[in-house]
Amino acid sequence: MEETTMLHDHIGSLLKQAGIDNGSFSVEPFKRIGNNRTYIVNAGDKKYFAKHFFQNRDDLRDRFSAELSFATFAHIAAPGFTPQVLAADPSSRLLLYEFVTGTPFTTDSVTLWSVEQAALFFRELNSQKLTDNAAQLPVASEACFSIDAHIALIANRINQLAGITPLTDEDEDALALISRMKDIWEQQMDDMRNACKTHDIDSSAELEKEQRIISPSDFGFHNALVCETGEIAFLDFEYSGWDDPAKMMGDFFGQLQVPVPQEFFQTFFNLALTDLTEIEKIRQRAEILRPAFRIKWVCIALNVFLPVHLSRRKFADPMLNEIALKKNQLAKAANIIEKFKQA
Repeated sequence: MEETTMLHDHIGSLLKQAGIDNGSFSVEPFKRIGNNRTYIVNAGDKKYFAKHFFQNRDDLRDRFSAELSFATFAHIAAPGFTPQVLAADPSSRLLLYEFVTGTPFTTDSVTLWSVEQAALFFRELNSQKLTDNAAQLPVASEACFSIDAHIALIANRINQLAGITPLTDEDEDALALISRMKDIWEQQMDDMRNACKTHDIDSSAELEKEQRIISPSDFGFHNALVCETGEIAFLDFEYSGWDDPAKMMGDFFGQLQVPVPQEFFQTFFNLALTDLTEIEKIRQRAEILRPAFRIKWVCIALNVFLPVHLSRRKFADPMLNEIALKKNQLAKAANIIEKFKQA
């Protein structure tokens, strides 16, 4: 009850900050998914969207600040593609957004047109990357700027997962799958390093600053809505910031919730990244790292077996069915591993 009262008071303050009449309003939980708590705020005859960000001493990323800075930047750099932030409270880690009415994407609703719109959003963001506002954006979560750094980060993820303590049957199944993944990863590392030699790419060299991009990071149609106008609204920027274009491509085509058909890879690349210098080398790096990001998404699917990641899910949904979640994530991870075996 005390927590509910505090939430109501904080949202009342956000409404006041936004210049919205907060004399009478109600707050109701929205979708209980992901890492954060979300709410619909009804004030007068209008709806607003509130987002309460997770924080944990074992998870040092400032998700609140990353999303606030990116959403503020994107609203100016790429108008019409993102909802507007109306108010922010760093002390309570709450953001108040305008409410976007729209329909979530499904696999069947991802078309060439929607992929082109995502590329246009990305290009508009990066058309402003030399501005002072862009310079203030943070480095994206898990951003790496050399191939070796990407490989090391993914290897560390795999090692963390391999160290889980098995307490349930699901944990045992996860460890068996992780063992299979490690074998595949060893082969993929050899293949990537050989590809670097073939294309005369120094795997230890960092991208020049002009080749780095501004990215929503967790970028894909799982974080988007088809609005009533037919336009697309992109959401959720807690991992955003300056990033490697190869990672952006890997994440866009690797995310699991609403897969983007691989046939659109070159189309999206050409539309989104054509303004970068040395575009052929960027393309080669993106192709070399594609298998690495597929393995990374196996790790992301299995994050729920790590305590700090599971605690984020429980924060977002206090009624979470932990066993059902783990089984679902195991199925997603196993599907990717199976595709490696078939390749």
